[in-house]
Amino acid sequence: MGTEVEAFMNGLEHPLKPEIEAVRKIVSGAHPGLTEHIKWNAPSYRYQGEDRVTFDLRGKDGFLLVFHCYRILLCGAEGTAFICLGNASRS
Repeated sequence: MGTEVEAFMNGLEHPLKPEIEAVRKIVSGAHPGLTEHIKWNAPSYRYQGEDRVTFDLRGKDGFLLVFHCYRILLCGAEGTAFICLGNASRS
């Protein structure tokens, strides 16, 4: 996606770099409206100008994906609902 991120990834020294690249490919392909940039010294993805997913690469034995959610209702198996209220001021 972005050359800033490509330069970052080229210089990244992380024991799980191949796995990070694989997950990055999955996230990048999840929606055509996602844009990629660097946030928190890691790849991050925006949708309509809002950060939505950011890698956390601080650990050397793993990495995290941080989902920036606001008022989003997610439906799971058998109608189970999960609500993320990351920022209640958003609509």
